[in-house]
Amino acid sequence: MDEVIIGLDFMLDQGMKINMKNRIMTYNNMEVPLRFGYDGPYSSKRVILEESEQIPPKSEAVVWAKIDGDCGTNKLWVVEATQNCTPDVLIGKTLAKTQMDGRIPVRVLNEFKSPVKLRRGTVLGQCREVEAIFNCEKLPKSDSIGGNDIAEDINAWTEGLEEKYQHKAKELLRRYSNIFDKDGDKPGSTNVVKHRIDTGDARPIRQAPRSVPLCQT
Repeated sequence: MDEVIIGLDFMLDQGMKINMKNRIMTYNNMEVPLRFGYDGPYSSKRVILEESEQIPPKSEAVVWAKIDGDCGTNKLWVVEATQNCTPDVLIGKTLAKTQMDGRIPVRVLNEFKSPVKLRRGTVLGQCREVEAIFNCEKLPKSDSIGGNDIAEDINAWTEGLEEKYQHKAKELLRRYSNIFDKDGDKPGSTNVVKHRIDTGDARPIRQAPRSVPLCQT
């Protein structure tokens, strides 16, 4: 069965953005990699239903589960189905936070025409703590170089990096693209920012540049 995204309309209404090509979800200043699946080895924890639940037919519900092992509190986790989890319901791949008592919400969907009974202790899926969180602020369009103006340079600069680092490097370069010289002119001086050097009782001096003695090189 193919994977589905449950609650997509809610996430979009809350301002979340999902990049399916790069498997990245962004929300405010957080970027969450959705690189979790069956084809790669990684450390994950089982998500186990805390109490028995009955899911009405053709409906969606949120049930409470426990993470198998030490999970801490107030941490972000990506919850998803596994190949060996219960086939009776669909498990939504969602971003969830552990509560003070260690519980975590899991979104489930019953697509059948009859109720589905989930028993206590049922393995609903797996979860993994979010790996990368960093600022995703965007500069005003007027302050940034057009994507086509610097795209080739960014691709060349990030060539050879591993895929997980290449995406981050490209995003960083695009975010601060306004500092690059796109016209080929040498940077000039500015009076926007000023600073003062405290020399104490000594008066500032101006000295012509001198060569450094070989003993000091």
